[in-house]
Amino acid sequence: MDLAASYGADVKKEGFPYLTVLNAEGKPLANQETSSLELKDAKGESMLGSGAGHDPAKLLAFLKAHEASPLNADSVLADASAKAKAEGKSVFLHFGAPWCSWCHKLDGWLSREDVAAAMSKDFVEVKIERYRRQHLTAAAGRAAAFGSQQVQLQAIFGLQLDDELVGARAAG
Repeated sequence: MDLAASYGADVKKEGFPYLTVLNAEGKPLANQETSSLELKDAKGESMLGSGAGHDPAKLLAFLKAHEASPLNADSVLADASAKAKAEGKSVFLHFGAPWCSWCHKLDGWLSREDVAAAMSKDFVEVKIERYRRQHLTAAAGRAAAFGSQQVQLQAIFGLQLDDELVGARAAG
């Protein structure tokens, strides 16, 4: 309850379930009680039993209203390259997709404390996610030779400070 209150969610008044959308910095963007999202009967009452649930259209409208803006992949890569150059590191660039189970496994591995500590010594990590980044061009476009949208593919690249592609590995 303290956690919910810290985000401005009034679960004491509104009850559960309760929705909160956070931005990338962990700050609340929106709070939503869910009774207004429930399926209603002809009298406007929340449905009970097997017909109970939430209206998918209302829930999707809420989520759509608060979705994150896609980031420009070239800008993300340029920022990482500048940071790597300033810190004397290389860029560790990996491509993935929300539906890719191997991508989630890589993310899990990279987020382990021991791996993250080792990687951060020599690399600035950049993940380009299909469907969450726009304008995959320039260095990111070099991955095109490794697959298409229809193939579950994970490509990992190492870029030196001068943007020269020094190694690539693809796994499908």
